[in-house]
Amino acid sequence: MPLHRRSFQRHGVRELSLVCDLGPGERLEDSLEAILAALREEGAIDAVTRFAGFGSLAAHERSAAFLSERLGTLEWPLFWTVGQSCKGAEAAGFLVRAVPGAEVTTIRLDGRPVGRSYQDTFARVVDLADPFRGREAGDPARDARETFEALTRALKQAGMSFDDVIRTWFYNDDILAWYGCFNQVRSSFFRSQGTFDKLVP
Repeated sequence: MPLHRRSFQRHGVRELSLVCDLGPGERLEDSLEAILAALREEGAIDAVTRFAGFGSLAAHERSAAFLSERLGTLEWPLFWTVGQSCKGAEAAGFLVRAVPGAEVTTIRLDGRPVGRSYQDTFARVVDLADPFRGREAGDPARDARETFEALTRALKQAGMSFDDVIRTWFYNDDILAWYGCFNQVRSSFFRSQGTFDKLVP
């Protein structure tokens, strides 16, 4: 269960990156405990901007329960990409980013954390997660439309709009079956925001 730690100074803040890979027979909880220990050592528990996991839905629920048990109410969202580990472990691993020493604020929708925000020398940085964590996939067009609407509300909380977005990652339940509907909704949303005339994230 190697835990890789990297730290560097950029744009007036120290950025910390932790990567933990799980191997066969390694426990999810042991990996999470190692990550929390590293964050405490770095003084970064309150400065997490992204806590991402890769694994099954069951591993996601266990991870969320474990983190809540250890930390209480989480101030940061748990990003999760559903998939199987290539090594036969419960999860492929975790990626955590933090900015120790920076003032990090939480962005919430309906009382639930969906993102984190901090200021560096040049800009306000916002990292948003899935606004509907835990909801099963439904109608592709509806889900896509509601996701864009929720992201717009979250950006507004940070004093931003889609004009400020520089990168998007979308994980569809079934990329081949969903892509036509998803792309139609995304294109319609981008046209309504004038995105095609500006920076397309």
